[in-house]
Amino acid sequence: MPAVYGPSLSSQLIWLSLWITSAGQIAQSQAGLATWMYVGLAASSMHTQLNQQPATVTTSNWREARRANEIIHTLPNLDWCNNIPGLVDHQVALCKRNPEVFRQVTTAARMAIAECQNQFRLERWNCTTMNDSTVFGKTAIKGNRETAFIAAISSAAVVHSIVQACSSGNLAECGCDTRREGPLSADGFKWSGCSDNIEYGLEFSRLFNDAPEDIKRRDARSIRDVMHLHNKAAGRMIIQRNMKKQCRCHGVSGSCETKTCWMVMPKFYEVGKRLKRQYDHAVWVAKKSAVIKLKRRDRGTKSVRKPIKRIDLVFLEKSPNYCKSNQKRGILGTSGRQCNATSNGSDNCKQLCCGRGHIVRSIIKLDKALATMTQRKRMKNRESQPIS
Repeated sequence: MPAVYGPSLSSQLIWLSLWITSAGQIAQSQAGLATWMYVGLAASSMHTQLNQQPATVTTSNWREARRANEIIHTLPNLDWCNNIPGLVDHQVALCKRNPEVFRQVTTAARMAIAECQNQFRLERWNCTTMNDSTVFGKTAIKGNRETAFIAAISSAAVVHSIVQACSSGNLAECGCDTRREGPLSADGFKWSGCSDNIEYGLEFSRLFNDAPEDIKRRDARSIRDVMHLHNKAAGRMIIQRNMKKQCRCHGVSGSCETKTCWMVMPKFYEVGKRLKRQYDHAVWVAKKSAVIKLKRRDRGTKSVRKPIKRIDLVFLEKSPNYCKSNQKRGILGTSGRQCNATSNGSDNCKQLCCGRGHIVRSIIKLDKALATMTQRKRMKNRESQPIS
């Protein structure tokens, strides 16, 4: 890995080096796809899990948590840039040039992980994270639908987090987008206020997220590199295409004598919802081609002739069987998950339990407040009864 770790962390990274050696040489573009998101996992879910379940802490988890604590507390020092796992040289240089902006990468990682888990909470694959710097385990370095979604949501999160920081005035490097400001438009409103600076966020995300593939010459890129670049761009485009106008009226007593408008990004849960829809209709592309170009896999149907859209998510291989646990492939299985016996969706018991059957538990919850109100009402009724 290209990042140079500080001496205070060297002893804690021995196990990671051994893991990389035993697993084989992972391509730099593959490693950079998810491992930078470890700063988000370390700052949120890992600390929460370790605090809530101290009995389950292992030696490796403790080391990861301590390392996470050191990384987070060095923000935004330049040394921090060298300590983020999985960054290629271009990303480290970008971090050092923009340390304050790079602080938002931590926020972006948390957003991407949380929204991924929200969108897949009812699926067989529920965006499982690992308590190590790979974050998503081997899922992030494959070429399936889940890999595509991870690439897209992480790229979109970087855009959203940075643009939000620009609009909030938290970054000296950027601010509101004032290019639209001017006289009244033909529709009778005036562009004003603080429009989200989407162009700045798109450019930073492209420079950061695409770096592992962009450092390669075009003729040296594999079809997997092209897949990653396409899905990252699709994630960014989902935000760009769903920018919307937000307006406010000005006038006496609530009248709308004048109206000012500005452009805002969609909420990130809306971005996640749209990307999930793209995931459900992702395009299976051919692995081998005379030219390294995305092309629909030939299924002998008319759909082969349909062009791949820029917002489509694409994948190279089928998803594995997420029903059964497979430690070698980083799959936890669905055993022990809660299902909905009356649902027609992906969380129905037949689907989620993979036909293995399920156990029905009936839980009766008593509302203490309702019970207290009922008891008081009975006492009042008794008091109001006439004495015979």
